[in-house]
Amino acid sequence: MGGGPLGRSRGAAGAAAASCGPGRRGRLLLGGGGCGLVIGHPDSLLGPPRGGPRTLHRDRGPRRRKAVRRVASRRPVTLPRSSSQVASWRRGGGLRPPRAVTSRRGGEPRGHRRCPDPVAIFAHRSSRGRIDTGRRDAGRQRLGWPPVPVPARPPLSERPWLILLALVVLALNLRATAVSVGPLLTTLQDALGLDGSQAGLLTALPGLCFAVFGLVAPWLAARLGLHRTVVGALVAVGAGQLVRVTVDTPTPFLAASALSLAGMAVSNVLLPSLVKWHFPRRIGVVTAVYATALVTGLTLASIASVPAAQLLGGWRPGLAVWSLLAVLALPPWLALLGHDRRGPSEPVLVDVRAAPVGLAQVARTRKGWLMGTFFGVQSMLSYSLFGWLAAIYTGAGFSEVTSGLLLGICTGVAIPFSFLLPAWTARHPSPYSAMLLVVGCAVAGLVGLLVAPATVPWLWAVLLAVGTSAFPIFLALVGLRTETPAGTASLSAFSQGVGYLISATGPLAIGFLHEHSAGWTLPVLAMLAMVVPLTVLGLLVCRPGTLEAELRARD
Repeated sequence: MGGGPLGRSRGAAGAAAASCGPGRRGRLLLGGGGCGLVIGHPDSLLGPPRGGPRTLHRDRGPRRRKAVRRVASRRPVTLPRSSSQVASWRRGGGLRPPRAVTSRRGGEPRGHRRCPDPVAIFAHRSSRGRIDTGRRDAGRQRLGWPPVPVPARPPLSERPWLILLALVVLALNLRATAVSVGPLLTTLQDALGLDGSQAGLLTALPGLCFAVFGLVAPWLAARLGLHRTVVGALVAVGAGQLVRVTVDTPTPFLAASALSLAGMAVSNVLLPSLVKWHFPRRIGVVTAVYATALVTGLTLASIASVPAAQLLGGWRPGLAVWSLLAVLALPPWLALLGHDRRGPSEPVLVDVRAAPVGLAQVARTRKGWLMGTFFGVQSMLSYSLFGWLAAIYTGAGFSEVTSGLLLGICTGVAIPFSFLLPAWTARHPSPYSAMLLVVGCAVAGLVGLLVAPATVPWLWAVLLAVGTSAFPIFLALVGLRTETPAGTASLSAFSQGVGYLISATGPLAIGFLHEHSAGWTLPVLAMLAMVVPLTVLGLLVCRPGTLEAELRARD
């Protein structure tokens, strides 16, 4: 031992620790200059014991008041009642050897050693408060104690940051194929020879693929595995985007687009189930993160498609560049393939294999139909606004560039709300306030478009951005209203399958009304009428209760 105060303290502390033999229940009371009085434990520096540290009393001596904590034991100990005794330990300007203080009761708490580790307590700390584990383990070896076990690092596929990264890059891929075609539709018609019906089919293809292929996503996940299905979907997304830029006729272009959209539809349905699988206790926050990434990808694809085509020299490289997102998303998902063999990262409430939930079971529940119709109505309103808002502003006297900018405001302002609303929904079992905020902003924006579209157009765009943010709330509710990843996948597939079939009628109805009314008053009134069922359905889906609980009640 060293000759300084610290060395003397260690030697004395070691001797005191050695005196606590197997027959005695020892607790070491350490005192000194700036350290206060601490009752130690061999592993006390590795983390607080069960129940945390508890303050017994304070030293009311003439010098200073120091907290006395019992770190390891849950039972009362005999402490010195005299402050002069404590002061005598501090004389000499250094740490003084303490006495061994024993408890009044016998016996040891389970899992604790009988003597503290003075070397661990007096281990050197850096400026950041980290313990010098080398000096600690050397002291334990001199006392004949085994080294403190170091927990093994989890494998790469179990690390939360990798799983969250995989979810984010997957969400970035879920709208690029569908949105990037719209700004280049006129160019595609001239290059591929698309007639009016084929162009209409191309614009309606995303909703049809999301409705059809979304329904088969749970079946694929049950047979291939959740993560293997996502990898296959990403391969389909990238392959479809690359193939369609190499063809010169309409039919192969439509087929390749359908392949890419099928991969998007499957991934879109399985995303809530993946969140339930890996983050069952953080559904709101993780849903907020990937919903923000989804809306960000949608905004980038809608804004950057035309500049990318102009910069890269044509529509083919302008569309092919979005396949890079699928390529970047593959490596983290390949690293997660082992989860299909090991099962969920955290235990769920009900065993997935013991209580499977299929689409037929969801179709017999009230909650399934409420979620499906709610998603359909909110998608109908959103797609109607996204498809015709620029034309409404153009009809009000704005140029095409300004109208496109206002549409960009409508999609861009929705990004922060895509993060805030799911987090709010997760913290409130019945998120009525968030739902009322969304529908209230939708009404205010549509009334502004109807009464004075050219007065403050940016304000109406901002209000409509909030009014079309019911989709992030739906994503959070899908995970919160189910108990298992299988139930989440089935509810998501059923809701989106039913919802996309309903939503396909919205843009077509708005176009029909505009063509036969020669103005935008009747179409905007029709969108205002959509808010009425959206409000009623939104308040109904906010009621607490899970899908599995309803199924058990029916049985």
